[in-house]
Amino acid sequence: TWEESIILCPEHVQLICLSATVSNAQEIADWISRTHRPIRLITHDERAVPLALYYFYDHKLRLVIDHHGVQVNDFSRVGGEIRRQIARGGLTAEQRRQAEEAEPPPWEIVQALAAENMLPAIYFLFSRRDCEDYAQRLAMMRVNLVRERSIRARIEQVVETFLSGMRPEDRELAQVQTIVSLARQGIGFHHAGLLPVLKQLVEVLFSRGLMKVVFATDTLALGVNMPARTVVIGRMTKWDGRRRRLLTPNEFQQMAGRAGRRGMDERGNVVVPYSPWIPFREVLEVATGELEPVRSAFTIRYNTVLNLWEPPRGERVRHLLLESLAQYQAAQRVRQLEDDIVAIGEQIEQIPRGCLIGLDGDELLYEYRKLVASLNAARGQERRALQELKSLRADLDERPWAVPTRPVLRRAFKTLPPGYPLHTRERGWVVYIGRGLQGGIGLVLTRAHAVELLTEYRQIDYLPVGIAPLELPEALLAAEHPVEDARRLVSEADLERIWQDFERLELPDLEAMIKAHRASLEERFVAEGHGVNRRLVMHNDFVLVGPPEDPVGVKGVRSAVEALRRIAERQRLFVSRGDNSGTHTLERQLWAEAGVVPSGTWYQETGAGMGQTLNVT
Repeated sequence: TWEESIILCPEHVQLICLSATVSNAQEIADWISRTHRPIRLITHDERAVPLALYYFYDHKLRLVIDHHGVQVNDFSRVGGEIRRQIARGGLTAEQRRQAEEAEPPPWEIVQALAAENMLPAIYFLFSRRDCEDYAQRLAMMRVNLVRERSIRARIEQVVETFLSGMRPEDRELAQVQTIVSLARQGIGFHHAGLLPVLKQLVEVLFSRGLMKVVFATDTLALGVNMPARTVVIGRMTKWDGRRRRLLTPNEFQQMAGRAGRRGMDERGNVVVPYSPWIPFREVLEVATGELEPVRSAFTIRYNTVLNLWEPPRGERVRHLLLESLAQYQAAQRVRQLEDDIVAIGEQIEQIPRGCLIGLDGDELLYEYRKLVASLNAARGQERRALQELKSLRADLDERPWAVPTRPVLRRAFKTLPPGYPLHTRERGWVVYIGRGLQGGIGLVLTRAHAVELLTEYRQIDYLPVGIAPLELPEALLAAEHPVEDARRLVSEADLERIWQDFERLELPDLEAMIKAHRASLEERFVAEGHGVNRRLVMHNDFVLVGPPEDPVGVKGVRSAVEALRRIAERQRLFVSRGDNSGTHTLERQLWAEAGVVPSGTWYQETGAGMGQTLNVT
């Protein structure tokens, strides 16, 4: 191991140790000075080529941390969907398949890098088989990474140079044929199972800029000088021989350090693809986390003992043990513990004597223990109550129907026609307009006559099937950005026609389903003993106020929907709050049930509260 090399190194040999991922460099330097010969620690905190972190999500490279180290975007709600689903009670084979299909394929990431001039790139994976499979899949997609004839000629020249040094039968090996075929397309793979001459071929082509992407295991991040403009961390977990675990900040930084070629690139880039297994939050914690200190992994093996044994007592083996980093760190820890004991002893000595009340203080200590026990019990009850409250809120946010998953919505939106109805969590029913130019999911028309941008698939909780799209005016279809008032684009008559056509669609009453679902949750909450005596203790009255002479004849009508329908038919002045309050929301629902889109001179909105609206004359 590296520890044995340092311990057994002759004293006249001068050591130069380089690393970018050692957080306890001073401790390592002190140990080398004690074990070998005095050395100096020189640190430098700035990279020659600054790095930026990107998150590949929803077919795009999205900047997270810029080249100045400033976080510019946050995707806290993205990633880890499979893990959350498993925690909620299991995952069906179909859900697993859909989630895995949502992972971006390597060819899509490489194409995005090529489009942004971010090649050459090293694509890190943690399986030899994955490296080979991903390289061959990329080649099958014909991404055309090598376009210039001169570059092809230089690749061919290097390949022929290496092949000429091999025996004819070796050239026919499957591994050789695969590497050569990929190299001619600017693609390669690199892992410990590759023949040394082929590893050298890949390294030469990549270092000369003739190979645009190399799929490699993390062994390439250790000791091989192959910097790239971009590094892709293809997996955020790895198998360590016992379990599959998240990468450590040290491992991430070791691979990310390959990005940015000194003297060639002004900036380096690190890309992490979206994963339904790993939340974005954990990705960011690993990428920006504090480096873990280097700990000794020194062990004495049989061959070590046999090589160093000197009869009769084996002093060289004893010397090796005493000079190891493990012994040095253990001794340091013992000294730290001794200092802590002395410091605690001094604090104990400073405690005033006779400060306890009662006979020898036993009564006070007994009361103190009771208070601590009560406090711990209260904290436990608080934690349970908070967990129950969190669970109840999550249940209330659940829908009593199958909410479409992100992969399903992604596939649907690829062919979703304008005019198609959608149901959202915040706006209820909306009508899809198109993609727009501001990114996100797309633009929709809301009941409030606004053109709004849906930014995340999770905003959509229902997608009807087999519904004919509504016919939308050309001016509305041409919308490229959100608009507060759609009447700037189309007439009120057009909007009224859209919502009248919408009411004729055979769509489920989702609001009634949600209301019934929440009532059943409340009943279950009581049945499980978390509450008692569930009953309605108050309610709201929505009152329709009008002149005493009742010009439209709504007095005595038992249905608010019928009353509003009569007002609309006679186009008598109606003053609405128009403030997006609960009252205004219910009013819009009643107009919808009446099959009316209120508009025109007879319908006025104050944008104010109840008192101000009642005083309008």
